[in-house]
This record gives sequence, C-alpha cells and structure tokens, in this order.
Amino acid sequence: MTKIQDLRVDGILDQLPESVTLFGRGNGIFLEPFAISKEEEIVARFHGKAGRVEEMRPGTLVQFLYDTDAIRQPERFKEFLRACESDSRGRTGFENKPYTYAALWLKMLRAAMGVDAGAVAKRFDEPEKIKQAVFEARVEAVKRVVGG
Repeated sequence: MTKIQDLRVDGILDQLPESVTLFGRGNGIFLEPFAISKEEEIVARFHGKAGRVEEMRPGTLVQFLYDTDAIRQPERFKEFLRACESDSRGRTGFENKPYTYAALWLKMLRAAMGVDAGAVAKRFDEPEKIKQAVFEARVEAVKRVVGG
C-alpha cells in the first residue's frame, strides 16, 4: 500500500486527474489500489474534457476519439457520453440544462468513422505512414464537420 501523503509530497497526485486518483480505498492515510474496468477508467480520465469539444482543434478532437477508443468501440463511447451527461446534470443548476456536447461528439465520431482506412492504407507500405495518413484523413473529415 502507498501512503497518500507520500504521493502528495512526490507530486504524483497533482499529475493525475482528480477523478482517477479517487479510485482507491483506504482510511485517508493509505491508498489501496483496486481494479477498475476500461470503461470506468475512460470516464474517470476524460469526462472533464468532453464538455470542451467546442474549444478543441480538429486534430485534438480526433486524438480524443482515439484516446477514448471511440472509433473501435462506438457503443462504449455512447455510454461514455451518457456518463458525461449524468455528471453534468448532477451538478447544481445544470439538472435541466441540455447536454449538447454529446451530439457534437457523435458528429465527430461519424465523420472519423466515415474515413475508409483500408483505402488510405493501400497508398502506403510502412505502418507508421499508414497510421499517420489515416489520422490525417480523419482530421480532414472532422474539419469538414466543424467548418475549420
């Protein structure tokens, strides 16, 4: 077990999103790690950023979709968005406010998923070039959606 105070002194707690550091059980002195699901980890790490969709550049939007594994797991991403909405509506003054960010994220996701990655990949031989070209194609698709 790790002493919470040691993590604070080392600055480790300050480097992680607060919601991730709360995944621990203990008596306030010791933090005992326990297993969380990938879905829980994604919500903990990224829910605070989801509401900033309108501030992000297209490349950042696509990277967010990659980081949340939205392109490979679109249904899980929709669950993530529902968790974000629940978090938002659980805040005083936001109970009845529409969570419009989910619709924006789903537009970005549809645009990114609309890229034919196989067709892009055929133009390159090296895996890194393929990966970069697919990313860039998805950024261009998202740009068309956001008008940037």
